Amino acid sequence: NAYGMSADDAAKISDVLITTQNLGKTSVAQLGASMGMVIPLAAAYNMDLEDLSASYALLTANGTQTAQATTYVKAALNELGSTSSVVGSTLKKQTGKTFAELMAAELMKEVNSLGDVLQVLADSVDGDTTAFNNMWSSSEAGVGMLSILNSGTSKYNSLVQAMEGSTGAATTAFEKMSETGEFAQQRFQNATENLKIAIGDELAPVLMELQQSGADAMEWATEFVKEHPELVAAVTALAAALAVLAAALGGLL
Repeated sequence: NAYGMSADDAAKISDVLITTQNLGKTSVAQLGASMGMVIPLAAAYNMDLEDLSASYALLTANGTQTAQATTYVKAALNELGSTSSVVGSTLKKQTGKTFAELMAAELMKEVNSLGDVLQVLADSVDGDTTAFNNMWSSSEAGVGMLSILNSGTSKYNSLVQAMEGSTGAATTAFEKMSETGEFAQQRFQNATENLKIAIGDELAPVLMELQQSGADAMEWATEFVKEHPELVAAVTALAAALAVLAAALGGLL
């Protein structure tokens, strides 16, 4: 699955989260704050990140808040993964496999996603949505999974495919963001704060001068200070040097 956090996986995870944000009504920040509560459970049942993310995209697109979507999905996975639950035993009866076995990549044939699993359960009650909802002991699980089911298996699977084909989404998003004035302002503010941390608030008046030189000057100065820590002790001399630096860089930039 896609839950590893190695350097090789980091880009893919970023791409999937950005795509979830784009296709649902959520944000990467909200996903980061919520998905950690359900990822271990999903991974235990062999549910890929792309599949899990599709559930978030669809639920939030349907109007569910990100944190609530986590509650829905976690409750549903707990029941799907238990062969003693109604949905778990029904799934075993209909397919001959447990939820974890169905989610395992090597066993993916007729059932390829959570959406397909929900369709199997719906078919077992002849598509009766009330009966489908009553199969879940948790009301949160029932509400959440019914929302996904009502959107259609094909819709859900199209979202899974979008997640699987999301390579480059994070890079594209960053490029778009970097073109905006808001990003430029944030970059400048970050550079200012980094320099403050490196040399201390005593140089605040000089920082005001440095601000006129732009974020590039700030970032350069930060690295300069980090590479020459012995200068930090001589605050007065450093302040004078940076004042000159600000004037010089202002002209160059």
